[in-house]
Amino acid sequence: MSRTQPVPERVPQAPTLGTVSVGGFTTCGSDASGAAYCWEANPRGEMGVGASDGSLAPIRVAASGALSHLSAGMLQSCGVAMSGAAFCWGDDSFGQLGVPSESLTQCCGAQTLACSLVPVQVSGSLHFSQVSAGLGSHTCGVTTDGSIACWGLGLSGQRGDGTATYVVSTPTVVRAR
Repeated sequence: MSRTQPVPERVPQAPTLGTVSVGGFTTCGSDASGAAYCWEANPRGEMGVGASDGSLAPIRVAASGALSHLSAGMLQSCGVAMSGAAFCWGDDSFGQLGVPSESLTQCCGAQTLACSLVPVQVSGSLHFSQVSAGLGSHTCGVTTDGSIACWGLGLSGQRGDGTATYVVSTPTVVRAR
């Protein structure tokens, strides 16, 4: 699926997208109605289309409603619904989808990694205005009240919550010092 393209080229069969986010193995965007589309390699389900097969053309994300503020990360992708609920999909080996791994029934990659091939709602009662799927194994979002919440891998303190807890699979509000 790899090909070098030195000049811009229209993405084949792409709808008109208002936003785009480029991750490690997946690119996602949304149109004016909030329909989300992803394409590329998809090794761990980060396209959110119900399968781990890649696609050179955009495929609509299997979401029940409109998603905005899409973010494609290295291993996971996320978006925010009009209600403020955050949804993530892809690899969850470090809790970066924001749900307990034991609640997921699918495995991706080496078939031993917890994942979701479709969007799952992030745990908790926080409402988000945007999310950012990290290029590592964590995710952060800005809540509608302006707080920052993060989840996933935190061994090096990347969640910003003042701890080096290995994995936190539910959003934790970051407190500034």
